[in-house]
Amino acid sequence: MLLCILTQYIAFHFVHQQTWYKPPVIDRDHSNSLNSQNTALFLVSCFQYILSAVVLSVGRPYREPMSRNLPFITTIFLTLALSVYMLFDPADWVMNWMELTEMDVPFKVFLLVLGLGNFAVAYLAEHLLLPGLAKWIGVMKVRLGGERWAKKRKEYKIIQATMMQ
Repeated sequence: MLLCILTQYIAFHFVHQQTWYKPPVIDRDHSNSLNSQNTALFLVSCFQYILSAVVLSVGRPYREPMSRNLPFITTIFLTLALSVYMLFDPADWVMNWMELTEMDVPFKVFLLVLGLGNFAVAYLAEHLLLPGLAKWIGVMKVRLGGERWAKKRKEYKIIQATMMQ
């Protein structure tokens, strides 16, 4: 969550500094989503949502690997392609329908790199940092809390072990 918030904050902060920035018009009677910050946050969050599905997809030992799930992989590639299309070269009718505003190419590249950077950090954290942190927290719970926090064997595993003897 913190990584998502930080990534969106970076997009929000830097879009305000652009020369082409189009601020929202505040009107209590009408919604105004046609502004630069909505466009930037929408596009970067599209990459976040899609790529978070890849990061959080649990494979072995619970499920088959993601690479063997053709509908999932197809959906990921199609939605990424659609997001890249909306970022770099949407048709006028798409821009009007999605209420996107114009941005320059360097900022579009910045948003793409920001989305991919979010994915890389999330992937590394989920696969390298957080498992070790979870294990350390588990060890500390046992050391500080004694037996009541100790990991217990699942009942079905105990029964299975006795049946195999």
